[in-house]
Amino acid sequence: MTLKPYPAHEDSGIEWVGRIPLGWEVQPFFAAVRVRREKNASLTEDNLLSLSYGNIVRKDMNSNDGLLPESFATYQIVHPFDMVFRLTDLQNDKRSLRSALVQETGIITSAYLAVKPLHHHPRYFAYLMREYDAQKVFYSMGGGLRQSMKFDDVKHLPVVMPPRAEQEQIANYLDNHTGKIDAIIGKQQQLIETLAERRQAVISHAVTKGLDPDAPMKTSGVSWLGEVPSNWVVQRLQYITDVLTGFPFKSDDYSSDENDIRLLRGINVSPGRLAWGEVAYWPRAEADAYSDYHLHEDDLILGLDRPIVSAGTRVARVQSEDLPALLLQRVARIRPRRGTSACFIEYLLSGPEFRDYLAPIFTGVSVPHMSPDQLDNFQVALPTADEQAEIVTYLDRETSQIDGLSAKAREMIVVLKERRQALISAAVTGKIDVRGLS
Repeated sequence: MTLKPYPAHEDSGIEWVGRIPLGWEVQPFFAAVRVRREKNASLTEDNLLSLSYGNIVRKDMNSNDGLLPESFATYQIVHPFDMVFRLTDLQNDKRSLRSALVQETGIITSAYLAVKPLHHHPRYFAYLMREYDAQKVFYSMGGGLRQSMKFDDVKHLPVVMPPRAEQEQIANYLDNHTGKIDAIIGKQQQLIETLAERRQAVISHAVTKGLDPDAPMKTSGVSWLGEVPSNWVVQRLQYITDVLTGFPFKSDDYSSDENDIRLLRGINVSPGRLAWGEVAYWPRAEADAYSDYHLHEDDLILGLDRPIVSAGTRVARVQSEDLPALLLQRVARIRPRRGTSACFIEYLLSGPEFRDYLAPIFTGVSVPHMSPDQLDNFQVALPTADEQAEIVTYLDRETSQIDGLSAKAREMIVVLKERRQALISAAVTGKIDVRGLS
């Protein structure tokens, strides 16, 4: 269905908005809202809220980053249909959504700006502010060295305002159609999760049970391994690899010359790959003095700080394009010995068994960190070199297929989110006429 434009327009006076339908108005932010200034001084409210990914969510007051209950007396009380804005960290964080509609009474940090829309339908206003977010309006207002803004800094912000009844029609239309898009996005996200679980299951079975379903089995004696093929050898990682932790290169001596040697830091280690978005260098003339810390192709790299993240284990294999590079502290290099496949060990460390091994070690630890001894003591079941190669070939093929499906699902989510925002943009700025549509 092709959506029609409004029959007549006029200039809005807002550069990024352009022309708006006749009958729509533009008013300053201070005329459109009233600032909430209701403090929780008597601790009357205990429903703790936070702005997260463009939504207002509940938080557990008893585990709120160590804040004591009396600290919440400084928080502000918000009510249903208020709008909350996070106008802080404008220079460092240019991706977060900075506005959200409140759905329930609660308290939220006074670092946020809370307002009550006066003439706007709350749901329309929420969609409109989401478009202001998408256009990075708040970032541009916080230009220069300004890290945060207050109401006085945004009170003259021009705000589009259709007739009230029309706002409700636009909000209803967007609720319906963005809801449909969100449902499809949800199914794609569920597919990605299912594929990730499938990937882990395929890896886990292959590196602990092998590819022969009829192979005789034996008890490994290791809880996270269970039974393993009878011809596999159960041993600690230290007996089949050489583990080395990085050198504490002094940051004061780092180089900025791209012709020098890259330093591999924890920030460069992502699940399955090395990411060189942020690079530090060491003077090439001094690199020979640290020969033990030069990396080789097919070395495995493990981030020792927070080795397990939501995307998986922070383990990656060094490729030729990653070299030359020197190993920095808080990162471990795992170099397989003769008869041990680097690819097999990489799959093993990226599987659930390694996470199961680490789980009791990290229980109750605020910042998980793995020691070299803990890495050395990880027990594995190692097949013959030929069988390792067969398993790696199988897993390369299977994970490639799964990763391809996941990539397509992620691409679809990107397209759907772009379509969702384009629909919001067109509707709230009057580029399409949705009156009378459902």
